[in-house]
Amino acid sequence: MRKRRVFLILSIAVPVAVLVRVCGREREPEYEGKSLSKWVLAYETGVSEPNEIDKAILHIGTNGIPYLLNWIRYERPSWTKQHATVNRTNRLLAPTRKPTDAKKLSRARGATCALIALGPKAQGAVGDLAEILSDPQAPEGGECAAHILAFLGPAGLPPLVAALTNQESPARLRYAVARCIRHMGTNALPAVPALRLLLNDPDVDVRREATNSLRKINPKIVERATR
Repeated sequence: MRKRRVFLILSIAVPVAVLVRVCGREREPEYEGKSLSKWVLAYETGVSEPNEIDKAILHIGTNGIPYLLNWIRYERPSWTKQHATVNRTNRLLAPTRKPTDAKKLSRARGATCALIALGPKAQGAVGDLAEILSDPQAPEGGECAAHILAFLGPAGLPPLVAALTNQESPARLRYAVARCIRHMGTNALPAVPALRLLLNDPDVDVRREATNSLRKINPKIVERATR
């Protein structure tokens, strides 16, 4: 009798707990019957035209920003990360990568595209993006943030310059920022002094990207520096 009572309680409590959890979960914003995450993943899967996806993201607008910021923070487990030189061990382990990891990575990349598509509407997220950019525990999220900030006009420049001038910034981040900042065109002129300092950076890749960005922003500066 006691066992039956315990079973009855569990049979009621478990479904109720699941229902409370599902109902308590905030529902993603939607457009034309598709959730934000589905639109974001479409950037990677190609199931929709980019213009169509941009239209959906713009329609959802700032309501989607908290989700997008959370998704770009995704960091792959260290053993799954592929670098320029991939050893045999990583190649053997790669097939064991969980599908969920691949989906989260695609969602992070798609969320980056979505925040860029929002343009001026995403300027209110500059503070959050600056926080991600400077987080030493989120190198991949920092790279995503750098790409987004470079497309937000003058409002996105201060965090990028701060990353370039921070002596504790890892080479990976300096490289990403130096590479992305050229997309700002003349809006990046205030970053020229920081980029010039990177021409003497100990990392050859950082020096190369700083040179390329200076050529894009103001070619005369590179000409004078190389004389």
